[in-house]
Amino acid sequence: MSTLGSMRLCVSRAWLVTPFIAMLGAHAADAQTDYRNLDAGRPLRVEDALVTPRMSLDVQLPNVRAEQYGNGVTRWRVDAKAAYGIASFSEVELRVPLIYVVPSGGASGSARTFGSAGVAIGATHAFGVETPNVPAIAIAAEVLLPAGALASPNATYSLKVIATKTVSFARVHLNAGGGSWSVRGAGLSDTTCVPRRFPLPGQDPGCGAPAIPDVPCSVAHEGPSVACFAPPASLAAAGAINPLASKGGRWFGAAGMDHSFGLSSTLVGVDVVAERFVGLYSLTDWTAEIGSRHQWSPRLVVDAGISRHLIGVLQSSGVTVGGAYAFSFAR
Repeated sequence: MSTLGSMRLCVSRAWLVTPFIAMLGAHAADAQTDYRNLDAGRPLRVEDALVTPRMSLDVQLPNVRAEQYGNGVTRWRVDAKAAYGIASFSEVELRVPLIYVVPSGGASGSARTFGSAGVAIGATHAFGVETPNVPAIAIAAEVLLPAGALASPNATYSLKVIATKTVSFARVHLNAGGGSWSVRGAGLSDTTCVPRRFPLPGQDPGCGAPAIPDVPCSVAHEGPSVACFAPPASLAAAGAINPLASKGGRWFGAAGMDHSFGLSSTLVGVDVVAERFVGLYSLTDWTAEIGSRHQWSPRLVVDAGISRHLIGVLQSSGVTVGGAYAFSFAR
């Protein structure tokens, strides 16, 4: 590899570890425990069975996730979320995801795509607390409403079961569930959608669904494939995706563990996530993640993580940075 190529590789990987370097220099907070409450995507997708305390408001600062895909496309995702402890062991949530897509080659101007991917309303209920013999169990549900320029045409839902068990050296988490997916219609009669980058043998280029359901190709009007997460040609030719699918079911599972450093109010965790979009892909997506949460102040928690989509239609690398601020209304 040339010297210039080595420098580019180092620069491209350095941004993944920058958040961890920053967190190492953070000051420790007084004995706070909110850093141990794992929320989905903050920074790991695996979630623990803890919920927001009764009459407390957890305002999660916009969580920024940047992913670079194998075809050169970069996707920025910002999730703003608020959770309120509506009752003992129960919380309700409101989430608004925003997405910004930079096409391969860094094209500027109208070739880039930005918009809301919907409005999500959710709730989580925990069935008591963990005991020495029984793990903590919770159930969570969410509905994503079709609101925004990048939203799917149909409301989608998810339902999952969460289990958390503390062992001698760490907490272990298991998540499993299912739901639905939807992408903006991409039939051949839709003149606004983007031509397929990799049509199947003998197939009209027409218009196709994306390889990533939350960014439909048909929102781009400024030229071919500027916002489309097209899969590698070999997978498209092998029928790994169904380009005409617009909605269907999905299932997912995650396993992870974390370890807390109480003296520094810091948590470090890892997980592995499997997900399948039934009817859209013939492959199961596998992602590995590592992340950390730190109690920056009595009310503020910051988090950062990195991920690698190892197996699936389109591989990617990502970094996540975010935080949460807690308010209590209890007297």
